[in-house]
Amino acid sequence: MSGDDERWAAVAAGLSQACVDSLRARLAKPGLMDLTAAELASTAGCEPAEAEDVLERSVTTGLLTRRVETTCPCCSEALSPEDLAAQTGVCPYCNRAFVDCGSGPEETVHFSREAEAGRSVPWVLVLHGMNTRGAWQGELSWLIATTYGRSVPVFIYKYGRIRTGVLLGWRRRSLTRKLAQRIQDLAGQREHDRLGPRPDVIAHSFGTWMLGHALASTDSNLADLAVGRVVLLGSILRPSFSWTDVVARGRAEAILNHYGTADIWAGLGGYVIYDAGPSGRRGFDSVDADERQTLIDRDEPGFGHSSFFQPAQMRKVYLDTWKRFLTEPLTSLPALERGSRAAPWRPPPRVLRLAAGVMAFALVAAVVALVATALVLGLIRLLSLAIR
Repeated sequence: MSGDDERWAAVAAGLSQACVDSLRARLAKPGLMDLTAAELASTAGCEPAEAEDVLERSVTTGLLTRRVETTCPCCSEALSPEDLAAQTGVCPYCNRAFVDCGSGPEETVHFSREAEAGRSVPWVLVLHGMNTRGAWQGELSWLIATTYGRSVPVFIYKYGRIRTGVLLGWRRRSLTRKLAQRIQDLAGQREHDRLGPRPDVIAHSFGTWMLGHALASTDSNLADLAVGRVVLLGSILRPSFSWTDVVARGRAEAILNHYGTADIWAGLGGYVIYDAGPSGRRGFDSVDADERQTLIDRDEPGFGHSSFFQPAQMRKVYLDTWKRFLTEPLTSLPALERGSRAAPWRPPPRVLRLAAGVMAFALVAAVVALVATALVLGLIRLLSLAIR
């Protein structure tokens, strides 16, 4: 009897075989696994007490690890030891008193198996969208720092707020070049630190546009630009964007396009930004099966442009999807695919794009005119007061 068979025999002794078989089938699949006794009982059709015994024995035999997660009874957000030590009785995420939703914070025992060795996360670059400084980046950095068995460096790239600049081609190109150069500079430093030259990247909104166009660039000055795995959120790249070429050139290893079906802003991007489109609302155009191993579309029904970053959502989507994508082997990534394949995307008619662009510039001009008028009137008022 092999070592694994001996361990499973120890787990199964005197317990429900249905529970054991269900757990063994889960562990036969590569990648991260995380579940509770209630989840195992539900899928295996056994009693919760038996499922708990099976999981606890799996910990004893070294098949799984055990952790206790404390959550707010109101919003289900995970609470850190610091949150609990504060003893305020109020959730720092939803600002509701714990007693309003029960007797206090809830504890759930989780049993997990990390993705097999072979794909470790080197370091992570995080990109925010336009008109925001990306407060979610800090929360994500904490998740990355606390959910791996080792320290994973995270670099938060901030390019500031941009408003009218996104409508101007030269401004977009300038921001893209700066991003590409920064990645190259950081890659050189990290290679010296022996962390590896390629970061994994998590990008949102306009950050996805900049990253995609930087990786697709043929500029000789960016010849060394390359990243590892890429997570796109609220992407405004065109659905026809050729990630296949990016991967073929060795610029990226794999791409996960995690999109919300109710993302209005991703849908409107192509009307006001040249070479943008609604991949963050409908996914990328279909490619063949081999290419789908490195380009994964996954929908989240009802999610809007920034729903991924809501306190009640981020931890769940990170553990259930993003972390799996970053750590599992390439062969298991297609299992993350979800959502129906859309028909090939067509750009909006030029007349509509032109009209949208004119309206956007007109709106910006009107706002600038109002601000300028207010400043002039204010100066006139000050001068009149000074003369008196």
